[in-house]
Amino acid sequence: MIEPIELQTNDDRFTLRMSGFEKFTDGEFRCELCVRSGGFSCQRPFYFDDSTLPDAVATLQQMDSGQVARAILKARWEDDFISFESDKLGHVFVSGEIFEHGELSQSMKFEFRTDQTVLGQFVRRLANLLPA
Repeated sequence: MIEPIELQTNDDRFTLRMSGFEKFTDGEFRCELCVRSGGFSCQRPFYFDDSTLPDAVATLQQMDSGQVARAILKARWEDDFISFESDKLGHVFVSGEIFEHGELSQSMKFEFRTDQTVLGQFVRRLANLLPA
């Protein structure tokens, strides 16, 4: 069982949590994503795959060591994404867009800021999803 992965933000108004992971034979992951960004929140399935996970983990490790970088986590054929971007001052900007397609389609864009000091545990847990 894969433990939930939560990005610490040092601010209760902002949450990024991934839990209930499943991995499919095609390399795609499904998890329950919970995002809270100020007054907006969303909890729904989120898909990402082996096409972005290795690069995202490597880039997040660079950010954790203080480098300026940008990582994206998404599934190849999905619109949903989560982006992490760092600057030279150690800020990490987390943004993304989550879609619900259907008869009445909806989407939520979000963005919040945290700092590189909270990346370590998040990156280590995300790296545990990589093939051994």
